Amino acid sequence: MLASIKSIIHQKAGGTALAEYYRSRLNTAHSVLEQEAILYMSSLLSLYDWDTQDNQERK
Repeated sequence: MLASIKSIIHQKAGGTALAEYYRSRLNTAHSVLEQEAILYMSSLLSLYDWDTQDNQERK
C-alpha cells in the first residue's frame, strides 16, 4: 500500500478523478481496514492537491 501511495504522489495524478475513484471504492469496501486505507489515501491526496494549489497561487 505504501508503494502505491508513493507512486501516485510521484506521478502527480489528477486529484478529481482519483478522489471520485476513492469515493466509489469507499462505498463498496467490505472491511473496516479497507475503509481506513481508502480514507487515509484520500486524505493524502487532498493534502497533495492543497499544496499544489497553494504553489500555483504564489506564481
